[in-house]
Amino acid sequence: MKWLGFIILVLIESLAIFGLSLEQIGFTVPQAILISCYVVLLIITITGFIITHFVNLQKERENEFRILIRELREIKEVVGTSETRVIKLESLIENDVRNDIEKVYINVFRVLVEKLRGQEEAIKTVKEQVFRIGQNVLISEEKLEDIKEEFKRLK
Repeated sequence: MKWLGFIILVLIESLAIFGLSLEQIGFTVPQAILISCYVVLLIITITGFIITHFVNLQKERENEFRILIRELREIKEVVGTSETRVIKLESLIENDVRNDIEKVYINVFRVLVEKLRGQEEAIKTVKEQVFRIGQNVLISEEKLEDIKEEFKRLK
């Protein structure tokens, strides 16, 4: 509003100055007023076009700013979605690694159990052999005792 009042004041002053100079050139007062009014209308029209142009520029900037904000929000949503996808992928990878480790653990455990069973069978076989040897020793001792007795008898 301050600018509008300033523009009107400048137009009135220029009309008065322009009108006085037209009278000095030789135009009549009504002609000078009419020419001054045309000049004022022309200045108002030009000023209106200039103001309209700047207002339109401002609106265009506001629209561009709104578009940029909308695009920024869309990018932010996309980035957020991408971050969520990355987190989900990391979680899936962790789960896959955990599953792979569990599978390896199970396989190693099975191999160890099979080896342990093989060793148990070997220990069982050794025990049986020791038992047989022990029996043979007992039998041998009995036979030795029998031989000693027969030897004593023979003597």
